[in-house]
Order: sequence, then C-alpha cells, then structure tokens
Amino acid sequence: MDEFIKALDENLNYLEYHIKGNTCVITVISNRSGVKCPFCGHLSSRVHSVYPKTFQDLPIRDKKVVILLNNRKMCLWQNKIVALRK
Repeated sequence: MDEFIKALDENLNYLEYHIKGNTCVITVISNRSGVKCPFCGHLSSRVHSVYPKTFQDLPIRDKKVVILLNNRKMCLWQNKIVALRK
C-alpha cells in the first residue's frame, strides 16, 4: 500500500486503512520535516496544529475511497518573525 501512496505523492507515508460499510478509508501522513514560510522563505519545523483533511478518489471494486491526510500546519516562532522584520 505504501508504494501506491508514494505513487500519488512521494511526501506521504501510509499509516493504515479500514473499511466501514461501502467506504475504504486510507490514512496517510506527510513525511516532510519542515516547510518553507510562504512570506519570508525560511524553513520551519514547528507544528502549529494538526487537522484531518479528506479527499475522495475513484471507487475501487464498488467501494467509495476516501484518503484521510493528517495535515500539519507549520509556523515560525514569533520572535524569529519579529527579528526578520528588523
């Protein structure tokens, strides 16, 4: 399954799947250790929040497929942002 997820996006890791009724839910997580700030371009690895995000894919064998991404929102430390603005 990990190979299938990597084919969708190499920055995702497969965690688990479960079938509930007529739906197959595949849970994945990002493997990025940090992301660039869209404003200043500096790398941040501090996690601000984590929230689930879902998107649907084509059905597989008459089952609805939902991919659940445990998305992490990253941010810079406030004092670092202030220091960069000086």
